[in-house]
Order: sequence, then C-alpha cells, then structure tokens
Amino acid sequence: MSKWLLRSLAFVLLISAGRAFADDKPKPTSTPSRTPTPIFDKFTKDFSNRIKIEHDKFKNLTKISLDPHWIDRETMNFHDTFLSPGQLLFKDDKKHTTDIGINMVILIPDAGSEQAEPTIGLFFDSRTNAWEHLDDHEFNWLVDGKPLKWVSDDYEHVITGDGGKGVNVRETITLSLSPAQLKKLVAAKEIDCRFGSTEFLFGDLHRWILYILDKKMDEILHPKEAPAATKTTK
Repeated sequence: MSKWLLRSLAFVLLISAGRAFADDKPKPTSTPSRTPTPIFDKFTKDFSNRIKIEHDKFKNLTKISLDPHWIDRETMNFHDTFLSPGQLLFKDDKKHTTDIGINMVILIPDAGSEQAEPTIGLFFDSRTNAWEHLDDHEFNWLVDGKPLKWVSDDYEHVITGDGGKGVNVRETITLSLSPAQLKKLVAAKEIDCRFGSTEFLFGDLHRWILYILDKKMDEILHPKEAPAATKTTK
C-alpha cells in the first residue's frame, strides 16, 4: 500500500474514489475468531454505539470506525487544548498508563469494482507536549509471543500550538493490515507492543475494538441471506 494511502487513512480517514470490491467476494479466512468473553459482551452492550458505520455513495465504500469523540472515563485520559478530548490509552506491563492510544478504520469497497479486499488501518497515536518518537519510531509487536507481519507502515507527526499554552505533538505510526492479519490479532490472547522505546500491552477494551470491528466487517462482507420460504402442500 502506498504511503499516500496510509497518510490519508491516518489523517483524513478517507480514501480517493474508485476503491471497491471485485465481484468475487473474499473467501472467509480459516483463522479462528476470538470467542466472545463476558467482558466482551459487556463492552458490546456499553460501547456498540461508539462504532460508526457510514456508506459513501460517491466513493463506493463503507467505512467502519471509532467515534472520534468517544470518552470513557475509566480508560481514557484528557489532554490539553489542541488535542482531541481523549483516546484509549495503553498501559505497560507494570500497569502504568502510557501516552499512546489506539484508533482504527476499515474501508470496505462496494461490490463490483477492482479492489479485492478491505483496507484496514490500525493507528497508534502518541500525544504529548514534546517529541517522544521522532528519532526512534520503529514499531514491533509480539502476538501470543510471536512476531506478526503487516502489509505496510508509515510514521507521521503534526505539531499544534502554541497560542500561549505550549506546543503539542502528535506522532502516529499507521499499520496497514490484511483481513487475515486482523483475524490473527482478534484470536490472540496477548498482544505486546513497542513504539520506539515505549512498551505497552493490549488491554481488554483494545482487544474488544479489534473483535467488534472485525465482526462488523464480516457482517458487511458476508450478510446472512434470509431463509427461503417453505412451500406447504395441501
């Protein structure tokens, strides 16, 4: 995937027109899905309204994303002016909150066009008042103790301020994933990450985001057909 598309995903969360689905829908992957747990059921009940599904008829695609204004006081931190009101922050293995949060977007082209698979963007945002990852923004992760490849990645940064309240720095590493790679994440029991020198772990809510967006993607790609009417004989 080109860097232009990754940047478009990371900062605009849209792609140019002409992305769509081939007539032959992707075959379901054999990777097992994660079995919903009681905590996943609770998140589904509490936070499903924070999952946005929008169809763009002009660009012939459906976008699944997180509500950008989602603030869950138990799992999010507030930030200074110029930054978004909150983000789902990760913790390290000592339960200390890091400055890195998660965002995710899936773009599903309509049937009948050239692209065979959805575009999946997974974003790791660091939002602080100073450079944290400019010199070292390499990303690595272990999924159930093993490295997992992704399609491509891109690092971007933006500075806002000062306006009398200081400078704020947003640094983002964007991973482009295939549906099969996403399903491996969904099925994982542990996801251990490192962005530059900052290490962090996926918590239950972060894993639920992977699970629910993957579930919504499957529902769009493979809608259940209504059962055929049964004829009765007299």
